[in-house]
Amino acid sequence: MALLKDTKSMTVLIKNTVEFPDCEDTSRKDQFKRRNILDNYTLPYLKACTYDPVRNPYCPIFNIGNIVEWTGSEYDQVAISVRIGFEKAKF
Repeated sequence: MALLKDTKSMTVLIKNTVEFPDCEDTSRKDQFKRRNILDNYTLPYLKACTYDPVRNPYCPIFNIGNIVEWTGSEYDQVAISVRIGFEKAKF
């Protein structure tokens, strides 16, 4: 039985920004800066959306259970491994 079974339905927000400063065009400051949260997204949308490859392909919020499923792994096994990893780590 997975020790972290309750985490399967939790979600995680993945936020990133990529910049290419050596390619910057001074006339278009944001030309070489990209982020995964689109400018037209509203807070209500982000609070309600969950990534789906067909219905919400640009939503940056992922269900942890789905992430594990997409890797082809069994959630119960991964949850046990993660718990063991946390117990071994010294913070």
